[in-house]
Amino acid sequence: MNNLLCSALLISVILILTDADCKNGGILVEENGTLKCNCPPNTFGDDCNCRYKFTNVTFLEPDHYGESAGSDSAKCDENCAIDTRCSTSTMLPSGKTCYHYETPIILVTYDRDEDKCIGRCNEMSECKTFGIDTGMNSACVLFNVTLDKIPDKMKRAYQTFFKAGEKICE
Repeated sequence: MNNLLCSALLISVILILTDADCKNGGILVEENGTLKCNCPPNTFGDDCNCRYKFTNVTFLEPDHYGESAGSDSAKCDENCAIDTRCSTSTMLPSGKTCYHYETPIILVTYDRDEDKCIGRCNEMSECKTFGIDTGMNSACVLFNVTLDKIPDKMKRAYQTFFKAGEKICE
């Protein structure tokens, strides 16, 4: 009982000292000994001030500039690291080819889970836009620029299994 009272008192003191609050409808919660804002649905960020603006007009497809025969993802990443043009690399699902990408692409994964793709963009401060294909090709692509700055050669006509979103933080 004393430990519970001490914990409650400590959290109260921290809140008072830091004047901690959440803006934009977030609720302050304690998680693993730290305080964070639990944001309302479809928002994220330190003050729940970010959201995504989705488009159904276009799909963003990764356009690789190079490839190599790959043995594994570690070798693929190693080859990218020594190539000054390479911003990220990924192994194709077949496991036989490594694709190299340059900015504005910062991550490519072959995963059709939309929540994971959006979560990856949320975790990377440099991520400004994402594109996901939940169809046969199943790719998640993250970009470090806004939608209007992505080269036209990476934009494709919309289909029902494509989705693109731009991070908006106010």
